[in-house]
Amino acid sequence: MTEKKKMSEGMKNAIYVCVLILLIGITFTIIFSRFDYKETIDVLRKADMKWIAAAVLMNLGFVSFEAWNIGKILKSISAPASFLRCIKYVLIEIYFNAVTPSASGGQPMQIVEMKKDGVPFSASAITLMVIAIAYKGALLILMGIMAVMGKWSLIENFGRLKWLFWLGLFLNSASVLLMFIILVFGGILHQTIVAFYVILAHFHIIRDLDYRKKKLESSMRHYREGSAYILRHAHIFYRVVLFSVFQRICRFGVTWVVFRAFGLEGADFMTIVLLAAAVSVAADMMPIPGAVGINETCYLLAFRNIFGAKFLAPSMLLSRTISFYGMVLFCAVYLVVMQLYRLCSARLDKS
Repeated sequence: MTEKKKMSEGMKNAIYVCVLILLIGITFTIIFSRFDYKETIDVLRKADMKWIAAAVLMNLGFVSFEAWNIGKILKSISAPASFLRCIKYVLIEIYFNAVTPSASGGQPMQIVEMKKDGVPFSASAITLMVIAIAYKGALLILMGIMAVMGKWSLIENFGRLKWLFWLGLFLNSASVLLMFIILVFGGILHQTIVAFYVILAHFHIIRDLDYRKKKLESSMRHYREGSAYILRHAHIFYRVVLFSVFQRICRFGVTWVVFRAFGLEGADFMTIVLLAAAVSVAADMMPIPGAVGINETCYLLAFRNIFGAKFLAPSMLLSRTISFYGMVLFCAVYLVVMQLYRLCSARLDKS
């Protein structure tokens, strides 16, 4: 990577971080215009630290399950990586997903880091494709569990923002369906898209037909490799999906642990986990870094009957800090330390 390109990437990342900080500032300004700041802090101070520690451990479980998934897939395609190295890949994903719109920056940066560690591009592409399918699929599985358990009425808690949940459910389902279609019917889809390109080129709507064909072929080749992997390693794929469900439950279970930290009762574990999953469905597909603002708004609506007026804002602050803000800050510090270590090592090697 040239110095000019490095500066461009650094500037882009700085802009993303500034946008995220701005969104956080606006969000909390609006929240504390509705909720009393002093009362919120007083409630937070009374939270049971044992339960808060448990919430932090659940969040570590979220990271560990994905690291296990990455390691298992890489090992199955003869590109083994240690568990700690896989933890690094997860932390990189969490940070760049948080600061980029629609969580679009995580996987590209993981691929870059894997390349530095000697993982072939084909192996990293297959791994992250399978992880993406399993991760989104796990969310849909939780929504299926919600329907089977007869808890679909929880969606009514969203009130006027129910449409966000339905839009998110549609986008998540369409995303998983599209990936499935590409994996299973990639050849037909490839031919269809090429034919479409030819028609557009014939009417001079697009140019560089050969370039577009090559780019499409490159993309479809990775999907074909992903499809072949799933067919050859179906047992691993099913296990990755199962662990992705556990991973999601760890993340959404943080809200239940916060519920217990305030000494509250009346809502069971699965009710809170499924409602938190529904909040994720509503917010995560929005093209806003970290879904900041939308996630908090959906949370305040979805959990108002669970936590009540007194504990609603404190619970949102605590659960969101543990599962998102705290994790992003930790990942940022980790990345800074990692870069400083690499710079120091590079200078020592030159001297």
